[in-house]
Amino acid sequence: CRKPVNAGRQNMRCDEWTRVSNVTLDGGGEIHGEGDAWWNSEKYMGQASQRPHILFPFYVNQLVVKDLTLRRSPWWTVHILACRDVVLSNIYIDAEVAFNSTVYPTDNVDGVDISSSQDVLIENSEIKPGDDCVVVYALHPNEMATRNITVRNVTCHTPFSIGNGADSKSSFLF
Repeated sequence: CRKPVNAGRQNMRCDEWTRVSNVTLDGGGEIHGEGDAWWNSEKYMGQASQRPHILFPFYVNQLVVKDLTLRRSPWWTVHILACRDVVLSNIYIDAEVAFNSTVYPTDNVDGVDISSSQDVLIENSEIKPGDDCVVVYALHPNEMATRNITVRNVTCHTPFSIGNGADSKSSFLF
């Protein structure tokens, strides 16, 4: 994803989907985010929020992502925002902080970030992020509370495994 695309909304980025239902991504493939191009760009150093995610479902109901590999995201790998009934199953996330003997500064490359969403299941997966593994937020005070989040049989390769976001502005329930 190199630049914003016009998809009916000004400045909608190619990593966003909005207001859709019954979406499934599966099949054993790989999505490569080309994160090192973003991590090494002086323009984006320290400005993580300007970089794209690999997957950014926004107001999506009934989303299933399974049997996929997500590599080297420029920012948070999967950002689930204001969604309901989401299943992430058998996914492999790898930030590849080191590549060809080069260590890249992966500023805030989380595995999965969940905000203002309900009924989310993450299972049977392996996550090697550059920062947090799974984070639960409630970033938008006018959106629904974050609730019914289940994480099971997930291997996290980071000291920052599963936590709540410090920037939360609304309620969330475990």
